[in-house]
Order: sequence, then structure tokens, then C-alpha cells
Amino acid sequence: MNTEFELIFKVVGCEDVSEINEPGSKLLTAEFLCTLKPTDLEVPFKLFRKDFSIPWKQFSELLGFHAQCVIDVDTTIQDIDRMKFWTEISKELTCYRPRTNEIHHPTL
Repeated sequence: MNTEFELIFKVVGCEDVSEINEPGSKLLTAEFLCTLKPTDLEVPFKLFRKDFSIPWKQFSELLGFHAQCVIDVDTTIQDIDRMKFWTEISKELTCYRPRTNEIHHPTL
């Protein structure tokens, strides 16, 4: 993957861009993702060892989506076979209780 990034940066004329290493961001991201437990109504998570819980609309806005970009997730994904999806991204034969740390797809 690093080779691909180098090629992409070279093609767009940014081959002199150096890698930015910010360990604090990596640790905060890991804490956030490991504690993320979304429900139908809200998104609970931890940052700096503090508990947070915000509604989906506010979470969407914090991610930079326009306030009008509200999606009914249940309606949007109603035709998706969740077990098939988890089997595909985790490469597990059975997904009894899927967990995010079982994802082995490099893009995800």
C-alpha cells in the first residue's frame, strides 16, 4: 500500500510530501474506535477516558456532513444481508456475533 501511495503522490506532483507521524492522534483514534458502540438512537464512545454519547444527527454534523444530510439507516440498508457482509469483510466462515476487530479487509 505504501508503494501505491508513493506512486499516487508522484502522479499528482506531491512526491516531496513527508509522512506525518502523530502518535497522539493514533492513540485517540484507537480509543475512539475501540469504545464505539452505536445504537439506534445515539453514538456512545470514549475519548481521553471520558464517556460521551451524542445523537446520530449531531455525530453526522461533527463528521462534517451538512445538517440536511440525514439518512434513515434502517431504510437505507434494509436490503443488505448483514451476515453476508460481515462474512465478506471478516473472511470468517461464520459470524455468530461479529466484532469490528474481526475485519480483515485492507481498505476497511
